[in-house]
Amino acid sequence: MLLLALASSGCTTIDAARGGPGQKLDPWEQWNRKVFKFNDDLDRTVLIPVSTAYTDVVPQPIRLGVANFYNNFADAWSAINNLLQGKVEAGFEDATRVGANTLFGLFGVLDVASEMGLDHHYQDFGNTLARYGVGPGAFVMLPLLGPSTVRAAVA
Repeated sequence: MLLLALASSGCTTIDAARGGPGQKLDPWEQWNRKVFKFNDDLDRTVLIPVSTAYTDVVPQPIRLGVANFYNNFADAWSAINNLLQGKVEAGFEDATRVGANTLFGLFGVLDVASEMGLDHHYQDFGNTLARYGVGPGAFVMLPLLGPSTVRAAVA
């Protein structure tokens, strides 16, 4: 059993030395490590205390209304990207969600579209670029936003 474990670990070393699959996925490692540390420090010292205070102070129905308001913008962006990807039915359903929530849901504060049976079809511009053959690119750590790929960061 020990011999089998040693033999299999030797194979992975050979693949890594050749630059096999998965090698050099982080060409900006120094940058990514610095930004990760910055994000981690900011998260521990500022963002977690602020979000905890927000949760403790603001009542849940108001937090839900704020989330719904911002989700309404996300639905509008999803509608555009679904249409750009040729997903016409999903695009129109997302556009209908935005219209219903904007008109009848106090500019999106209330999510009346879900009660009407209109589902979310989340898409972003990164998915649209992927639909047209743009590769993901290298891994990159973004300040405040966290891990991403070049394609998603540009999108």
